[in-house]
Amino acid sequence: MKADSTPQWRAMTASDLAEAQRISDLLHPDYPERDEVVAEKLMLSPATHFIAVDESGVARGYAVAYPWIADDMPQLDTFIRKLPDKPEVLYIHDVALMPSARGGPLVPDLLKRLSEAARAQNLSGFTLAALYGSETAWFRHGFWRVQAKGTLVDQLAPYGPAVFMSRPLDPE
Repeated sequence: MKADSTPQWRAMTASDLAEAQRISDLLHPDYPERDEVVAEKLMLSPATHFIAVDESGVARGYAVAYPWIADDMPQLDTFIRKLPDKPEVLYIHDVALMPSARGGPLVPDLLKRLSEAARAQNLSGFTLAALYGSETAWFRHGFWRVQAKGTLVDQLAPYGPAVFMSRPLDPE
């Protein structure tokens, strides 16, 4: 990839799942998810799944998000079967960027796209679980820590020192 070439987001399709899985295996070896679990999420919320590709069409990252309940998160590698009847937020399940794609405009552009999709579904904001010490990066994008209580404490436990975070949608 040329130094001046920035990957761009496009809608993820089923044909992108193998590349997303390849990136996931490289970047998240401690948190594997079966292909069919990711495929289910894509099927349930295609408007909130993206793949970042460079000018040669090579995948450099992906994003998985779906409507969910505030202060809650699904278990990793588990089928969710259906989206909640009354979702409140867009849960950002995963954003994985290869090192060559980090530090540029991809995350702000993603949050803009996700804000538009969330607004179209009358959702109020975003939530996510920051892993690998990534909360510092998410702070730079306007997220703040949410004090985990009750069930959320148990949901975060398998991720080690994960931090649950939230923020409003980008302005229109």
